[in-house]
Amino acid sequence: MTKLESDVVAYVESYNPKGKEQGAMLIECDGNDANRMMCYSVVHPREYVHSQYVRAVANIYNREWALEYPTNSRRIMLDSSFAYQKLKTRETYAGLLKKWSTPLQKIVSADISVVYVPVVDNGHWWCVAFALKDQKIWFIDSMYTNPASEHSGDVKKLIAAVEYVLHWRDTQYNAALVWKLKQMHTWPLDSISFPDYNDTHACGIVMLMAIQESARAFTKTMQVGDINVARKELFLSHLNSDFNSCRPLLPQIVATHCPVR
Repeated sequence: MTKLESDVVAYVESYNPKGKEQGAMLIECDGNDANRMMCYSVVHPREYVHSQYVRAVANIYNREWALEYPTNSRRIMLDSSFAYQKLKTRETYAGLLKKWSTPLQKIVSADISVVYVPVVDNGHWWCVAFALKDQKIWFIDSMYTNPASEHSGDVKKLIAAVEYVLHWRDTQYNAALVWKLKQMHTWPLDSISFPDYNDTHACGIVMLMAIQESARAFTKTMQVGDINVARKELFLSHLNSDFNSCRPLLPQIVATHCPVR
């Protein structure tokens, strides 16, 4: 860890949850940002990852994947608001298409390898990943041993929502092959299994790490190691991303907000 990284981590860790000051913005990408308070939810051992942090990271992942993978094998992570709007507010399919599926704009389904849909429910994070090329649905959930059964009702709703968006995006962009509705419900289900960390607060950390890893290749099992170490490493990977627009400002932020050590 560099001195700058160490200073930023110390600044985040010293955040007072009982105070009113949320602190400096440390991560920003394409209009979604995470300040000190939100970053604290990642590095602190007993915190659930803040939803706004996941939104900012989704933009970073999408940017990184656009460079890393071919244009006909895109990885896409939707904003967690997509699932929230569908599952909690009963947003219409048309509303999801118009307001909550921005990462899928100007992309046809034939060019997508995986669509990740993160979900948060009372602090618990999990994700359903639609592997379009493999025609398979993966679950990422470190809390349950059988997430497909646990989330079956929600996934049925998300399948219909994702298929609607894929179909109408293809139609909108005059795709050579338009996504056919009502096919995902026949796809096989699988899940990534994790060790029992005995830490219900770590679900969001494990989810984000598993999304990173599975973008390369899905595996049946995944080891994370020491969760507290993983929290800091995950945060630093986002902090140091080339797509974090706050990165060039970090020395100034440290000089302004961090006491001399």
